[in-house]
Amino acid sequence: MKKVFAVFSLLIMANCCISAQNYSNYKEYNSLEDALKEPENVKKLVLRGEMLKDLSPEIKRLKNLEFLSFRGSSATTLPPEIGELSKLKYLYIDSNRLLTLPKEIGELSNLEILTCYFNQLQNLPAELGQLKKLRELYASSNSLPAIPDFIFSLESLEQLDWSSNRLTVLPEKIGNLKKLKRLTLMTNKLTSLPTSIGELKSLKRAFLNQNQLTQLPEEIGELKRLIILYLGENQLSYLPAEIGKLNDLKELECDLNQLKAIPKEIGNLKNLEVLSIVGNQIESIPREIGNLENLTYFKCGYNNFTTFPQEIIKLKKLFSFEFTNADDKRIHLTKKQLIFIRDNNIRVESDDEKWIDKELKNLDN
Repeated sequence: MKKVFAVFSLLIMANCCISAQNYSNYKEYNSLEDALKEPENVKKLVLRGEMLKDLSPEIKRLKNLEFLSFRGSSATTLPPEIGELSKLKYLYIDSNRLLTLPKEIGELSNLEILTCYFNQLQNLPAELGQLKKLRELYASSNSLPAIPDFIFSLESLEQLDWSSNRLTVLPEKIGNLKKLKRLTLMTNKLTSLPTSIGELKSLKRAFLNQNQLTQLPEEIGELKRLIILYLGENQLSYLPAEIGKLNDLKELECDLNQLKAIPKEIGNLKNLEVLSIVGNQIESIPREIGNLENLTYFKCGYNNFTTFPQEIIKLKKLFSFEFTNADDKRIHLTKKQLIFIRDNNIRVESDDEKWIDKELKNLDN
C-alpha cells in the first residue's frame, strides 16, 4: 500500500509540474523580501522549506502575482490578505500544517489550480464555491470527512482529488460536475457509488481503489470517455455487465477484491490494453477474453482457476502474462497456448517459471 501511495503522490506532483511549465519562462522569486523590492514585476513566487513559519500579510503588495507556491512550512493558517491577489491563477499550499483556509480565498476570481494536500484541514470555506474558473482541486491527505455541496457548483472543475481523507459517502451531486475529467477518491471509506456517477460524461480517469465498495451501479457503463478505471482493494464480488459499454477503456484494475467471475461483456472492450484481476476468487476466465485485440498486459494470478480458455491465443498484442496462482494450484497450459507464448515472445511470470521453460523447450521434441 505504501508503494501505491508513493506512486500516487508522484502522479499528483507530475500533474502540478505540467501546469507549472506555463510559468517556466517567468523570473522566479524565492523570498518575499526580494519580491517586495519590485512588487509590480513579480508574477511567480516560490517559497518552501521548514524554516518558513507563516506567509506574511505583505503578500498583498504583489498585485500582479499569478503563481504562488508556499510549501513545506510549519504554517497553520494563511493571512486573509491572500484574497487581494486578484490575478492569481495557480496556488500551491500543500505540505504545510494548515488547519483552515481563510474565507478570502473565495475572492481569487481568476484562480485555476489549487493544491492543498498533505495538510491538517478538517473543512474548507464555503467561499471556495465562488471560484468559477477553478479547473483543478487537490485536497488529498487531510482530515476532510465529506465533500461539501459548494464543491459541486465549481462548473469549470476538470480534476478533483479527495483521496486519503475520511470520506464515507459520495454525494449524488457529483453528477453536477459535467466537465470533470479525472476523479481521485482512493484510500477512503466509500461503500457505494451514486447512480449519478453516470452523468460524468467527460470523465476519463477514475481512481476508486482502496475503499470498501461492495458493488458498482449499472450507470458506470455510461462513462463512454473513460480510459482508466482503478477498483483495486475494495470488496467487490462482481462487476456489472455494463462494464462492457466502456468502449474507450484502456486500463482496468480490480486487484484484491472478492470477484468470483468476470462478465463475458468484458470482451467488448476492444481498446483495453491492461487488465489486472490479481487476488480474487475467480473460477474461470470467459472465452470472450480472446476479443481483447489490443490487450498488452494481463495479470490474473492468485485466483481459483487452473486453465485458460483456448481463445487466449487470439491476443496477438499480448506482451506480459502474469498468472502466479494460490494454494499451489498450478495453471495448466495447452500445447497451442504454449506455442502461442513461445512464438510471440510473451513475457511470462508464474509460480513455476522453470516448469514453463521446460514445457516450452519440450515443444520441439
